[in-house]
Formats: sequence, C-alpha cells, structure tokens
Amino acid sequence: MKSIKALLLTTVVASGIACASNSSREKIPTNDPVVLKEAFQGRFYIGTALNLDQIWERDGEAIALVQQQFNSIVAENCMKSMYLQPREGEFNFTDADRFVAFGQKHDMHLVGHTLIWHSQAPRWFFLMKMEKTYRAMY
Repeated sequence: MKSIKALLLTTVVASGIACASNSSREKIPTNDPVVLKEAFQGRFYIGTALNLDQIWERDGEAIALVQQQFNSIVAENCMKSMYLQPREGEFNFTDADRFVAFGQKHDMHLVGHTLIWHSQAPRWFFLMKMEKTYRAMY
C-alpha cells in the first residue's frame, strides 16, 4: 500500500511540474526578460544589498543588474557601527554618504539596516568606564 501511495504521489508531482513548466514557457517569451521592479511596481519594492564595489560603482555588471531589476537598496556593511565610528568619537561617513548618493542618483528607495551587529561593532562600543558603570548601577 505504501508503494502505491508513493507512486501515485510521484506521478501527481511529476505531472504538476510538467504542466507548470509547459504553461510558464507559454506565458514568458524567452526574448523578453522579466524586470522585477516593474513586475511588482505599486505593490512593493524589490531590493538588494550593496557592497562597497557596487556603491563605488567598480563592478559594472552588478551595477547594470541593480539598475535594471531593483528599486530599493540597503547597505551590506558600510553603515554598521564598526565602520561609522571605529573609535569612540571618531566618525567616518565616506562610504555611507556614497551609498546614499548612489541611491539618490538611481532614484532608489533606501532602507536602513542593522546599525549594531554583535560581530561588527567596534570593541569600545560595549565597554563602559567603571565610573559610568557605577553610576548606572546606583
């Protein structure tokens, strides 16, 4: 009985896959690429994370794909605390500013992402001076 159920299930799944692949070939011409940001326009943003090579436009192929398919971006790492403030009171917004400029240049929705991440926070970030600790406790 188990083998009959398994055979029946396999047949149904295989038939479904065959039908789905046939119908999808009929609906989407191979010479007309689907543009995700256009397919979902007005419903929600289609986003991707950008690394420094993309933000600084050193990766032409990736930039072309980002411009074609996406309308929303998030910074992969450049806006995390270890890069924005590597030492207490010392700030570096060079890459973060470039990320924002990239988004504005390409008319993209910008999304903030994980300012504090356990493995990408500067060492000083989680250390308090004893005097501050004492005051906070009492």
